[in-house]
Amino acid sequence: MALVPFRDPRTGGSRSVFDREGGLLGNVSLLELLDNTRKRIVRALLAVAIGALVAFMFINQIMSFLLAPARQALRSQAHAAAADYSPIAH
Repeated sequence: MALVPFRDPRTGGSRSVFDREGGLLGNVSLLELLDNTRKRIVRALLAVAIGALVAFMFINQIMSFLLAPARQALRSQAHAAAADYSPIAH
């Protein structure tokens, strides 16, 4: 995106890409764009904060769910290792 003015071939004059008539910003002022951006950032931060709060409330259930396959694999390997080195198994 060019931020320097360029010559308009139709009028022969210099026109900025931020002109209100037909530029990149259309008919929206810079303050309106900044206000819209601020609102989007605040909404995104609120969504992340709410998601973190909910995740923190259910941390035990989430970690149990995520670690269940690893625990099962470790249990089965421990039983296999115990059977291999047990004097009764031979």
